[in-house]
Amino acid sequence: MRVLGAALLLISPAACSGDDTPTTAGDPGTTALSTADASTASSSSTSSSSSSSSSSSTAGPDTTPTSNNDTSDPTTLSTDDTSTVSSTSGIDTTSGIDTTSGIDTTSSTSSDPSSASTSSSDTSASTGEPGCMEGSKQPCYTGPEGTADVGSCAAGVSTCVGGEPSACLGEVLPGYDLCATKADEDCDGSNALCSGKPLWGLNIGGNIYDYVYSGAWTQNGGLYTVGSSNSFNADFGGVIIDASKDGVAFVARHGSDGKLAWVKTLAAIPKPGLTNPAAVDDVAVDSAGRALVVGHMTLPGTLPTLGAVNPGTFIAAFTSDGALAWIKHFPHAGIRGAQIAVLDDDRIVLHGAYTSSGPDMGGGPLPDLNTRNYYYAVFTAQGQHVKSRAYSGGSGMTDYYTVERLPGGGFVIAGGRDGLIDLGEGPAPDPNLSPDPNLSTLHIIHFDGANAVKKHWRYPAVAFHGLGVGAVPGGDFIVAGRGNPYLPALNFGAGGLQASTYAVRLGPNGIEKARWTMNSATAFTAAVAPDGSVALAGTYNQLDLLPGEMPAPPNNKPRTYVITLDPTLAPRWTRIGYTDPVWLSAANPYFLAHGSAGRVAVGGEYSYRITFDQIFMESPNKAPHGWVVALEQ
Repeated sequence: MRVLGAALLLISPAACSGDDTPTTAGDPGTTALSTADASTASSSSTSSSSSSSSSSSTAGPDTTPTSNNDTSDPTTLSTDDTSTVSSTSGIDTTSGIDTTSGIDTTSSTSSDPSSASTSSSDTSASTGEPGCMEGSKQPCYTGPEGTADVGSCAAGVSTCVGGEPSACLGEVLPGYDLCATKADEDCDGSNALCSGKPLWGLNIGGNIYDYVYSGAWTQNGGLYTVGSSNSFNADFGGVIIDASKDGVAFVARHGSDGKLAWVKTLAAIPKPGLTNPAAVDDVAVDSAGRALVVGHMTLPGTLPTLGAVNPGTFIAAFTSDGALAWIKHFPHAGIRGAQIAVLDDDRIVLHGAYTSSGPDMGGGPLPDLNTRNYYYAVFTAQGQHVKSRAYSGGSGMTDYYTVERLPGGGFVIAGGRDGLIDLGEGPAPDPNLSPDPNLSTLHIIHFDGANAVKKHWRYPAVAFHGLGVGAVPGGDFIVAGRGNPYLPALNFGAGGLQASTYAVRLGPNGIEKARWTMNSATAFTAAVAPDGSVALAGTYNQLDLLPGEMPAPPNNKPRTYVITLDPTLAPRWTRIGYTDPVWLSAANPYFLAHGSAGRVAVGGEYSYRITFDQIFMESPNKAPHGWVVALEQ
């Protein structure tokens, strides 16, 4: 998931308004498709292995819109995220999906469930037969079948009390596999790899100004990437796109080994010297393996099936074989970037910003509340409007905002605002550690499955960014991002946090339980996985992040880093991307994506060369070039 930035201007009072009336048909700017061209190709990437989804990412281009297209109700095409492969290119020229790596979608365990169930300590319940003998004891285990007596997991004992067996006491259930120990805490028969080993890399682009803004893993280990291209010879791994006359937004799908399956261009804008007049800003994956994307256009241009459109934001759905299922356009001159999340029931949520009068997301125009306005909008899986609401964000600071799904059907939005905001619904902020309307504030707002505000947390903050957020097992919550190394700028209820990069674990009440910090390194993006592990990526040029793992760059030349933490916020591993020793700029990471099969993808833009171990990439003409690296978790 990509975290977007927008520079704010003046301090203003907060307000909130919007239209949350659901609409289910005739939404503006929607076109349904039954089929679409899918380009397929072979690719030049490096190495291979397997994975699946959860993501986040960073700052990106501003946006603009104005006008509307109204079409028939969309019809969603869904397809399973599977495929066959040609023996020569590794790409299925029918579906465009790469499965050459032979992904194993089963969990990695060394125990046989059928044999484990016969173990004397592996029972399916924690209780014995009613009417047991008083004081008698029997083994019990309430964990998942096949995990008893594997790794750290062990049976407990149930005691007969009053003719009834007691609860299972002393059992050890599966937990998170920690890198700091040699034990198998998740009881899958193997220890955590914790290596961060680079598996393969993507070098995307051509002669000038090509960017990868976000990415998301599929359920079977493939990877979607999105961004913008402005080159006449942008190479996506076997498919060349000429964007020299029209800047284009793109979405691409890669196999589990990084090979290109297909690439599609969306918005096309004649370029009067602009570097990225059109871009896909973010991508998420639904239960059918479709890519749901959100993007922007800063000038009039064209969109597939909609034809000529004015500046604005668009969302679209692509099936796993590259067919465009539907596309929707929201014209508006002052709209800025947005992020996208797909919820448990495949509802789609956008979180973004706009200036001046608001766009119509399908429920009526959103109001102009302040210098900077923010909104969230909810849609069905077919792109029909369910709810949209605006709220004021004040001005005067750099703002980063994000949206992520929550277990159980809800979602969370987060970002920095000046002073107080009122969503006009739900409970008052609790905790409300930043009641001063003159303070910059980090807001974290939880919504339930009915799109209603459930929790609203406020924290005082100066010169900070909340780049990644997420719920973790047990009801806790993690926020990670960029802070201030010179001031105790953030306070999550346990005192000021003074650090350039941070991760904080919050309890169900929003108060800090644990923290991890580092200085001399700047975070560009962060992501929280469903199991509570955290990844951060950015640049550094001074001190070691971890002793012996991150050497200080010679002559303070910038380097790119990726660091992961376990759910206790203990460091797991660190990886470095080295740029050319005579080149002054690092490779900027714009997104991180967790894969459920044990991978992390990181990517963005670089200008000369970058090396992650054996993965080497070079940009022609030393111009901005897109890059992606897959790392072993």
